[in-house]
Amino acid sequence: ANTGGTVAEYKINGAQNRDWEDLEISIGPESGKTYLYIGDTGDNNLDYEDYTIYRIEEPRFEETHRSKTIDLEVPLDKIVFEYPEKSHDVEAILVDPTTKDILLVTKRDIFSLLFSLPFPQKKDKLNKAILSGTFPFRIATAGTVSEDGNEVLIKNYDKIFFWKKTTDQSLVELLGSIPSFAPYEKEEQGEAICFDDKGGYFTLSEWNDDVIPELNYYKRK
Repeated sequence: ANTGGTVAEYKINGAQNRDWEDLEISIGPESGKTYLYIGDTGDNNLDYEDYTIYRIEEPRFEETHRSKTIDLEVPLDKIVFEYPEKSHDVEAILVDPTTKDILLVTKRDIFSLLFSLPFPQKKDKLNKAILSGTFPFRIATAGTVSEDGNEVLIKNYDKIFFWKKTTDQSLVELLGSIPSFAPYEKEEQGEAICFDDKGGYFTLSEWNDDVIPELNYYKRK
């Protein structure tokens, strides 16, 4: 948690990595369990016709896993979907812990668009993403929802946008309101964000030849 160093690696058997972009932890089909949602949703050149979100029960780290690559033999949900009119590049996925809907925030449109995949998502048929809103910014690179579903962070390369519920509203309704700004020291290629259990949040750059990522933490005041 202090360094962002790799503790262990997990191979998800049955999943393919075409262009994984975001990871979200939330609830899922079975109550009392925590799930990982993996967004294979990247499409820099807008070439693909469909996309996949993989959902698995969150693996439990054991000390015997340290510094190893572990093959996970776990049930794997493949949620394959398409957009209504054209292809999109998405690097930010969100999960509403109240409705279990999956939300997707596009990157390369003139303004970032919000699409939704309502629960229950089909695992044996193609899902149709529903256009649910438009944001006043673009180039969304990551997003996250607090565990209770009351707060949302979405970032681009320059800013972090913050929403907090003040009424009993859905996540789509919340994201249709005007966001405020959360503190952010600009990173070279900041493409990850997540809350911690104390209400603060982490950000991280993507690794490439010119960027050695540093894990940054913003404490709740």
